[in-house]
Amino acid sequence: MSKNISEKAFKAGIWYTLSSILIQAISILATPIYTRMLSPSDYGTAYTFTSWLQILTALVTLSLVYSLGRAKLDYSNRLYNYICSIQTLSSSFAGLIFILVMIFIEPVSNTLNFDKPLVYIMFIFLIFSPSLAYAQSYYRYQYEYKQNILLSLIISVSTVVLSISLISIFDENRYYGKIFGTLIPIFVLSVYFYFKFIIKGFTFINKEYWKYALKISVPMIAHSLSMIILIQSDRIMIREYIDDTATGIYSLAYSYASLLLIVTGAINQAWLPWFYDKFNLNEFAAINKAIKPLVILGCFMAIGCIIITPEALMILGTKSYLDGKWAVPPIVIGILCQFLYSHYSNIELYLKKTSLIAVGTIIASIINVILNIIFIPKYGYMAAAYTTMISYFGLMLFHYLSTIIILKVKLYNNVFIFLALLITTLSGLGISLIFDNALLRYLLLLLILIGALYVFWKSNTIKNIILKR
Repeated sequence: MSKNISEKAFKAGIWYTLSSILIQAISILATPIYTRMLSPSDYGTAYTFTSWLQILTALVTLSLVYSLGRAKLDYSNRLYNYICSIQTLSSSFAGLIFILVMIFIEPVSNTLNFDKPLVYIMFIFLIFSPSLAYAQSYYRYQYEYKQNILLSLIISVSTVVLSISLISIFDENRYYGKIFGTLIPIFVLSVYFYFKFIIKGFTFINKEYWKYALKISVPMIAHSLSMIILIQSDRIMIREYIDDTATGIYSLAYSYASLLLIVTGAINQAWLPWFYDKFNLNEFAAINKAIKPLVILGCFMAIGCIIITPEALMILGTKSYLDGKWAVPPIVIGILCQFLYSHYSNIELYLKKTSLIAVGTIIASIINVILNIIFIPKYGYMAAAYTTMISYFGLMLFHYLSTIIILKVKLYNNVFIFLALLITTLSGLGISLIFDNALLRYLLLLLILIGALYVFWKSNTIKNIILKR
């Protein structure tokens, strides 16, 4: 029974991984269009809006979505009731925040550095947007991956089509088109699921559900907010200390590097249910054996991403964005650290020690902001790339020490993991020295592809699950 559930979960995760790559491919194909329709300044403004939206989402929505995974087990027969109730809680809180924003619109608008209509739109969006997150989380934990993939495809395709259409309408301030094109599809689906959960659950104020959700989610509010600050503060501070053009160049470099985050994040979604089952059965040897090829694949993907950086940025943008290539290697290494530390934080999640996750992310985000304040004014946006790498490595080190010292869990071959990271870091930064030698880079890429395919084929845990579709 456990094996069947585990394989079902892993298959869902594999399809989730493949769909994430497909969806990201759509975004990649659209990026060259955006960068040619938008100036670097407009591009930077649109991404700064997205950065603020993600930061406020973590706070205003109370991060209640994190409670759904556990609620599926504890309220399996009342899950729609539970979702409807926490939806009421999140939308009520967001509505209260919106009222306060309307009262204090001048200081809020000045702080966010956006005009008043955009601020109003942002907070109205936050009232309903959690409902889409609840729906996607519900489908994921029910292993209904087809519905989740369909939702993601609808959002991705409609966002691209609508954004391009709206950008072409605006003669000035064309970033409005990109912002509206991104918000409208999500908002429409969010409103749909908002009323669907009301019809299905019809449970509004339930103190038991609210207390349960807040107990799990409150520590994750700090984690989510700190993680988003860690991810997005670079662009906000580059805009503050330098200008929108530098923000646009850095944003494109970060967006390209984040392709690795999309893939590794989806891989972790595939890994997590299998990991939970094996950890619950105390099959630690199986976990330790399976983690090695995942680490190697992550390292290979990071190197491959760095190797093709110049060509990728030229395809995604124009020559005005090409200077961002020097920022890609350290950002990619930082994202690799994020993938590696997730294997330690998965242990913390399983043991319900979410406070450790929050503390680690808070510390890392504070380090990142302090380093940005010190170095961005002196060295420009390139400093943000290296502060990102340092902060993520610090976060990885924190989770490693937490599992070893605080939780007393010694599950992985830690020497292997840190050695793989060291080799990848030195290789990745070294490759930036040969960006001008395309032939040598592509010979290295060929070797990386051969190595990745070999590791994949030798990993029976991964290969067998995929081939048993």
